[in-house]
Amino acid sequence: MVDGALADMFFRTRRTVLEMLRDRGFLVTDAEIEMTRDQFVEKFGINFRREAFDFNRSKRDDPSDMICVFFVEEKLHVRLLKVYLQQMNSAEITRAIFVVKEKPTAILLNKLRDVSARHLEVFMVRFPLHFMSRFIETFEEACNKDIF
Repeated sequence: MVDGALADMFFRTRRTVLEMLRDRGFLVTDAEIEMTRDQFVEKFGINFRREAFDFNRSKRDDPSDMICVFFVEEKLHVRLLKVYLQQMNSAEITRAIFVVKEKPTAILLNKLRDVSARHLEVFMVRFPLHFMSRFIETFEEACNKDIF
């Protein structure tokens, strides 16, 4: 991680997802939306796993209508989707948002459409270019050092 850039990206992504859920009528507190970056780092730290951000929310007017939000660490594939669907089944939840860092395959997108009685969405988060260029510079510096 370079200067907390990854934490910044997840801070903004999490806030965006929470705002979207609130706009769709799900229960999201003002404190969650107004959380500062410092509060975010205090709660989640700088070195974290994406799964730390997974959460469920219910609708304001119907607490039985819930949605899961999954921040997927690895590439979302059919077997992993089945694991998430099992979690949803055990909680009796029929909606989900998957926040991913890689574009899903056509096979997975077809599988998402085929899952009956479910409303599943995929949002892709890309690393900002400035983060990637700084990462590449850091990587190149490390490669140029004589470590052997």
